[in-house]
Amino acid sequence: MLFLEKATALSHRHIAAGILGTDCIKLSDTEISFSKNPQFIFGLVKGQAEEFQPLLKTTAWQSEWVEDIEKVLFENVLLSSLIDPLTAMMKIRNGELITNPHAYELFRNLYSELYLAFPEIEWLQPIENVATLCAAEPERISRMLADRLANDPMEVDGLMVYVLNQSKLELPLFKALYHLLKTVEVAK
Repeated sequence: MLFLEKATALSHRHIAAGILGTDCIKLSDTEISFSKNPQFIFGLVKGQAEEFQPLLKTTAWQSEWVEDIEKVLFENVLLSSLIDPLTAMMKIRNGELITNPHAYELFRNLYSELYLAFPEIEWLQPIENVATLCAAEPERISRMLADRLANDPMEVDGLMVYVLNQSKLELPLFKALYHLLKTVEVAK
C-alpha cells in the first residue's frame, strides 16, 4: 500500500497495480519454484484501463481485473496484518495460530485491536474466515515468516508501517509486534 501511494504521484499517465497470488517457493538466491500457475488481480490506479488489457489476455498466468484495486489491496493488508507478524515473530505455521491456544489468544487480541481501528475488518476479513483459512492450510508459511527463515529482509515496514499510519488509534499490540520484528531484523 505504501507503494500504491507513491505510484499515484508518478508522472506516468497510465498505472495499474497488481496482486500476485502464488505458491512460490524460494529454492536459492536466483531460483524459485511454482507448483501451480500464478494468478494476478489487476486494477487501475490512474489512466485508462484499456492500456492494460494485454495483461488479461496472456496464457502465462490467470488474471482478473477489479474496479477497486485499493479495496482489494486493503483487504490483503488486513489479512496479512493478522497472520504475518504473529507467525513471523513466533516462528509458527499458519495453522498453529488456531491450534496453539496461546497463539490463538494473541490472534484474537490482535483481531480485536485492528477491529477498533478498522471496523470494516468485520466484513472484509471476518475472524472466522481468517481462522478457516489458517486451518485449511495448516502447514502454510506466511511470507514474512518465509523471509525470516531465509534470512531475507521481511516486509515489516511495507505492511506494518502502512497500518500504523492509517490507524487513528495507538494499536499497542500491533506496534509491539512491529518493534519486535524490527529488532529481529536488525539483529541479523
